[in-house]
Amino acid sequence: MMKKIFLTLIFVPFICFGQYVPPQNNYNVTVKTQPSFSQSFTQGMQAGAAVRSARAAEERTRIEAMKDNYSNIIIDKLKDNGHNYKYVVVKSVTGWKPKDNINTIKDVLKASNIYGYVSMVGAIRFWTHKQLPEIINRRPELVLYLSFHREAEGAYSRTSKVTLADYKGETIFQADYKNIEYSTMLKPLIATYITSEEEKLAKNKLAKEEALQKLKEAKNEAFKKLKEAKELLDLGVITKEEYQSLVEEYKPILLGKDN
Repeated sequence: MMKKIFLTLIFVPFICFGQYVPPQNNYNVTVKTQPSFSQSFTQGMQAGAAVRSARAAEERTRIEAMKDNYSNIIIDKLKDNGHNYKYVVVKSVTGWKPKDNINTIKDVLKASNIYGYVSMVGAIRFWTHKQLPEIINRRPELVLYLSFHREAEGAYSRTSKVTLADYKGETIFQADYKNIEYSTMLKPLIATYITSEEEKLAKNKLAKEEALQKLKEAKNEAFKKLKEAKELLDLGVITKEEYQSLVEEYKPILLGKDN
């Protein structure tokens, strides 16, 4: 009886669970193959070429952005009239990175010995005075108010607008700039702003050329009118006296004389 029980205990696991399978260990084995010298050299060359290509593309983008830089003065009543003012009040600095622009404008304007500067933007500070000069309140006609606006157009382009107005709000100076340094944009405030001799000569030359062009156009028009009048005279449409009156009117123009 005991023998039967023992045999039963031995065979029961095989009947209930099937054939015995010993445990197995599963491992993920990664084999790294070291690249050859030629492969490493090729990969290095490709990486270097990619970097150089990226830098070249970046430089082309920068050049493209910088090629149409400009200084466009729209209103200028300040040239040769700067002596009428004594102070510049920085009224507003807006747009792209205003805090940085405030500091840069401050540093540029501090280099001037023409005007006194007072800040109304950013932290409370008076750049050339410990306190607000009383003359600004007593003599407002001596004050210019500076407004500066700057915008970023892409990674490289910066456009700016500089406006100077008097205490009545009338614009005395206004200009648009693209990628122009601050010292140039603010030059009317940091250096004597007068018409140079070269500018005077160029202006006189231009005025003479314009006067000659206008005289030429006037002569052509006068000749045309007299020619038409002569045809009308020949046709009997106008009298000789009427024609002679037109000759006397246009004669000074044709001879280049003042009326």
